[in-house]
Amino acid sequence: MQKKLLNKTADRKEENEQLVLAVVGPMASGKNLVSEVLEKKGFLAIDADRVAHTSIEENKEKILETFQKDAEKAGLSLLGPDGSINRRHLGRILFANPSLLQKQEAIIHPHVDTKLNAFIDSHPQQNIVLNATLLYKTPVIKRCKAILYVKSPLVFRFYRVIKRDSLPMKQIFHRFLAQKKLFSQYKNLNADILIVRNYRSKKCLEKQVFKRLKQIFNEGKQDYGRK
Repeated sequence: MQKKLLNKTADRKEENEQLVLAVVGPMASGKNLVSEVLEKKGFLAIDADRVAHTSIEENKEKILETFQKDAEKAGLSLLGPDGSINRRHLGRILFANPSLLQKQEAIIHPHVDTKLNAFIDSHPQQNIVLNATLLYKTPVIKRCKAILYVKSPLVFRFYRVIKRDSLPMKQIFHRFLAQKKLFSQYKNLNADILIVRNYRSKKCLEKQVFKRLKQIFNEGKQDYGRK
């Protein structure tokens, strides 16, 4: 089945059109794994969270100006030893206060949106994957034909974060709480949302991704192996 899909030749005009997919979901749900599967099938992926990290540093002066006082009240320094933004300390402040988080997003999200659009436009011959948690907050989401929403049990996600990020329990709790209504935010877009459940092995996850790709490409009659 997978080989047939990969070698399929479309006879419609849409075959030459670039396809953009969104891979979204809460923290530690498995978005990177899904993106890796798609990359093996010819997609080019970009991690919007990493783009956001770069944007934070590029807007360092604005970040310091906006959140320095709040950091001082919390007894935290927003600058690391190398002079870069200490994202862990910034996160402790932001995820404990929704209004501060909104201020940070107002600074960073426009820059992320610009960079993601530039990435898509600079690779017109390749199908694209936008890997992100909060993609619904950026206009670039409108360029996505479909949304792959990755779900995983809370306990699995919790242990992944502990192993991967070594964050304090309180900070993990705040981040999970901030994303509690994430799925409903994507539903509000009235876009095509396909669920990918990450709760077993990587092989099971791959099968689900292949199944979702078949749904998407049977609808558009495209070849997801295009370069």
